[in-house]
Amino acid sequence: YRTLSNASKRKQYDATGGKGKDGSGGDDDMAQKKREAIRMFFGGDQLIDLVGDVRRNNFNRRFIDDADFKPVDLAVYNERMEDECLRELLSTYLDGFPEGAIVDSDRTTPIRISEVNEEVMEWQTRVRRIVSAYSNVGLARQVLHAVGVEYERILAIYGEPIALNTGVKCSAPKALLDGRSASRTVQVVIGEKAPHMVVRNLEKLKAAVCLNPAAATSNPSMVLDFIWRLSVTELEQTASRVALRAIRDVSASPQERRRRQVALAELSAIFIGVGIKYTVVDKRTIDRMTESIHDYQIKRQQSGGNKKK
Repeated sequence: YRTLSNASKRKQYDATGGKGKDGSGGDDDMAQKKREAIRMFFGGDQLIDLVGDVRRNNFNRRFIDDADFKPVDLAVYNERMEDECLRELLSTYLDGFPEGAIVDSDRTTPIRISEVNEEVMEWQTRVRRIVSAYSNVGLARQVLHAVGVEYERILAIYGEPIALNTGVKCSAPKALLDGRSASRTVQVVIGEKAPHMVVRNLEKLKAAVCLNPAAATSNPSMVLDFIWRLSVTELEQTASRVALRAIRDVSASPQERRRRQVALAELSAIFIGVGIKYTVVDKRTIDRMTESIHDYQIKRQQSGGNKKK
């Protein structure tokens, strides 16, 4: 669509049959390689399936995909991407957390706290195993930390009060289960969320201003730092919207929404525990990233390279 709707690209398409400038498919291949590199930089396919691709800003669309999407096309893409991220969050991460952990006035049968705690531990072990599979790919740990903190903000602003059954052992901070209040919402929005967005935008502006194209060729850390600061806001925005949809899903029962909220609080604790706060991409980080991405590529090839599109 974006080829045929562009006069010059359509002319090229008619002349080469849609195989790129030289008829070899080089343009599409290069865009795909750049997109795969960005996905590996942010943790690989499995993590990207949860937090979404970075395509909202002009740099990512034009530099990586060589495309200038119209607003309506980008809106449709973002909606579909968030739908897929929501399915991934629910099916891979939140599902399996026991309902028995939460007080339910409508429950007619007694529960065994020991069995509930076993189910909680099994869920935690399963999720940690999933996270450990990709936590060393690229900057996955930094992404996990950023997303985990974003989940906490969503729970603090929009969460409902949750009561756990006595004796249930959860690792999530109690404050995340207390639910929102007017004072807590104001504190998070004005004291945390707004300053965080200001800092993110200032970091993005500073990275763009300080990026020296001539020096970038010999200083890869400058380029990687620029890509991180330009793109991490997109990952946080997607994580926020998807998490909010999960805990405010009107098609789910109130008890199911509460279960999801507790599971999300637990997931945020796991993400923050595994993750690390981003500081700067130095040579040591680049060496570790290079090694981890190389191992990731080998595993992908061994598994047939199957991944979601």
